[in-house]
Amino acid sequence: MKNENIISKGFYRFPQVKDFISVKNHMFMRCDDKVCLALRFSNDTEYTFDFFSFDIVELNAEGKPIGKVFVEYKDISFAPGSVFASDKALAVSNNCVDFRIEFREAFSGTYKYIVSRGKASVYYNKKKVDDAEKSENTQKKNTANVRVKQRRIGKPFLSAFIIFLLVVIMAALTARYLYNDFQKEQGIEEDFWLSALPQDIVNYEEAGVIYAEI
Repeated sequence: MKNENIISKGFYRFPQVKDFISVKNHMFMRCDDKVCLALRFSNDTEYTFDFFSFDIVELNAEGKPIGKVFVEYKDISFAPGSVFASDKALAVSNNCVDFRIEFREAFSGTYKYIVSRGKASVYYNKKKVDDAEKSENTQKKNTANVRVKQRRIGKPFLSAFIIFLLVVIMAALTARYLYNDFQKEQGIEEDFWLSALPQDIVNYEEAGVIYAEI
């Protein structure tokens, strides 16, 4: 950054939220005929923030509000005791010479911080937990469906063997049916051999055993 582009710089002079995210220093600069503001924040808590949002209240030379700019930082890792500064400056009004920061909310995992009347209150973010569990369950369900599909494709020989076995059984049943029809056409009964036996069979019963003498 060239020095001639810097309009002013210094430390934040307004009251800060205790045990929360604080504003350290700032820099006003000119970017393509626009006034921009660069900010540095400090994490004064024991938690890592992955999101925070705030409003920049623009002040003119008389200290009066002339506008408001909403800012949010997503998908960050703002560790405890560290300093955070975006690589992009924020465009403000050309008449803005000073500012106030009004924090809105911040997220640390499943916990949500809301700033109101200069204090930060923490809440359990149940919606974020439910969304994470829903996403995890959906991923498990999709994975299970893929596994089932792969399992069906992975055994082609079993399916081929079952089809072959059914064909053999159908062929055997068809052959038996045709054979029975052939016997009926030839006048052959299943018990034809009984009629060929001698009719003068003498039955003897001895010691509970039945004998047949031909």
